[in-house]
Amino acid sequence: MTKNWYTATTKHGRPVTLYVETYDAAIEHDLEQGPASSLIHSVLLGVIPVGDEQRHYALALGAFRLHVRAPGYAPVEKIYEADSIPKGLEGTWSGGTLKDPQTCAVIVYDDPVT
Repeated sequence: MTKNWYTATTKHGRPVTLYVETYDAAIEHDLEQGPASSLIHSVLLGVIPVGDEQRHYALALGAFRLHVRAPGYAPVEKIYEADSIPKGLEGTWSGGTLKDPQTCAVIVYDDPVT
């Protein structure tokens, strides 16, 4: 299963939409990182959701929350399911094994609102 998600926030006071794609292999990779490094664990305070929908939601929310820790971003309040992710957006790896970025769980895409 693959799901796309989006959220609205600001970066340096300007509106930006963030997108992320979650998929089953990313969930398993994230959970392999253990409670201290897992995006899913960070959202649910160590409780692993049983259902696929909850796991996808938790991975997306965790990725967004980690992404907005960067300077200039406002915190993320709500996330929503998206039909797709626009092509050509700048992406940043999030979660997973930080020593080897190509093994990170998901990519968060920034789409500045103009």
